[in-house]
Amino acid sequence: QTFPPPIWLSRLDGNPLFAALAVFLLIAGLGYPFFASHYGINYTDEPYQILLARYPAEAPATWLFAALSHVWGSVMGWGLLTMRYFAVTWILIMSTAGALYFYSRTRLPRVSIALAGLTALLIAEKTPAFSWHAFTDMMIVLIIIATLWALERPSARRLALVGVMAALATLARMPNVVAVPLLVLVMCIRGSYSGEWRRMWVLTGVMLAACAATFAAVVTAVFGSPAAYVAAVKGALPTNHAPLE
Repeated sequence: QTFPPPIWLSRLDGNPLFAALAVFLLIAGLGYPFFASHYGINYTDEPYQILLARYPAEAPATWLFAALSHVWGSVMGWGLLTMRYFAVTWILIMSTAGALYFYSRTRLPRVSIALAGLTALLIAEKTPAFSWHAFTDMMIVLIIIATLWALERPSARRLALVGVMAALATLARMPNVVAVPLLVLVMCIRGSYSGEWRRMWVLTGVMLAACAATFAAVVTAVFGSPAAYVAAVKGALPTNHAPLE
């Protein structure tokens, strides 16, 4: 489904000078995050994050983040800059996903390219850091895009995808579970707006079922059972911090 863009935006997309600007922004957006990753290194938190990535089983509350980072580190190396480059890929994924969604709805290629590059520049401006926070940013962006896609034409397949994304976000960092009730609220508002209360409740149930099934399947495969996962999370929580003196 496409939406007619404003006339001025269509004219901008066809401007040759803007085409050159779009290419420049794309090149800058691809290159600057890697350059920025060499600065502002946190020598306390980021090595801790790398430690979690080396032993994903010891980080159940951020298991997906740690597991994917473990694969990257095992292949590319465990240097701090190498792991930061992995964080740069998250920035590029966020920027590209948003731009592709924009293009799919407007069919404005040059504006979409410029949007991708500019987004990458703006995100990288705060210095790419290897952390579960940055990984969460990517997961939330992907959930938002999936939700917008689902809301355009609600169906069981689309809502199930949103549920799977919410489960993966929770597996990446447990506090991300807050996305689930927020998604339910969004679906309720969609049902109120469209007058399709019953249908939206059914589809919301599909979303929650997909979320629960995905979460249970992954934690069972990795930890043995959902109960074992909960126990692992409790066991990994810090409980013996020394008081500040």
